[in-house]
Amino acid sequence: MENISRINKNKLFPVVSVITVCFNAVLDIEATFNSVINCKYPNIEYIVIDGGSNDGTVELIKKYKDNISFWVSEPDEGIYSAMNKGLDKATGDWVININAGDRLLSIPSLDLVKAAKDQALCGRIISENDIIAIPKFNKKIRLLNTLPHQALFYNLRLSNMRYETKYKIVADFAYNLDMYLTGNKIAISDHIVAFHSLEGLSNTNASAYESFKVIKNKLGYLSYLRSYFYRKILAFKYYFNKILFND
Repeated sequence: MENISRINKNKLFPVVSVITVCFNAVLDIEATFNSVINCKYPNIEYIVIDGGSNDGTVELIKKYKDNISFWVSEPDEGIYSAMNKGLDKATGDWVININAGDRLLSIPSLDLVKAAKDQALCGRIISENDIIAIPKFNKKIRLLNTLPHQALFYNLRLSNMRYETKYKIVADFAYNLDMYLTGNKIAISDHIVAFHSLEGLSNTNASAYESFKVIKNKLGYLSYLRSYFYRKILAFKYYFNKILFND
């Protein structure tokens, strides 16, 4: 269903397409909806792609339908298949994914204007316990994803982006790594853009294993080994500090 009432087309503010994908997320989705709807940014195109929920999620979508530009509820082939559906409908200058359980906190309008010629712009996210993730776009992305996708705006005027759906958990990492390897420029913002829940698939062992698969496929076996041991070192440092400071 379509509803274009959210889009102001004020030329001073680029249109930002916000895509939310969800499936049976009745406990989490309303907070996500409210964070997008109450965002003070004037030019939001809000797209919701539901995977055919049967737990009351669709009823909540209908409750907020006047604030949603497009929504659909139908079976899909996974998170990134749903995100690609959203991209098919996006008409904005920029696009960001704020999925069920996450919350949009701000849109850095001035930074988006300044980054008009960049492939993407990435801000910061905050998680439980006030943990802030600071993005980086350098050679470290060859070891792990350094761009939190809940704060990552892709420039739709410069690319017809789509995710590789063969990756079920970290296709955003695969896309970001491709951007690095092809020499694209990504701007970095100091703004905290979103709250990210640590309970999602992206924070599981399965996510780490698929990240290794991405690195091996795109960079080779040696890079996979570098990534594996680098993450082991990070884990050791984390647990050592936890024990040392009894936290």
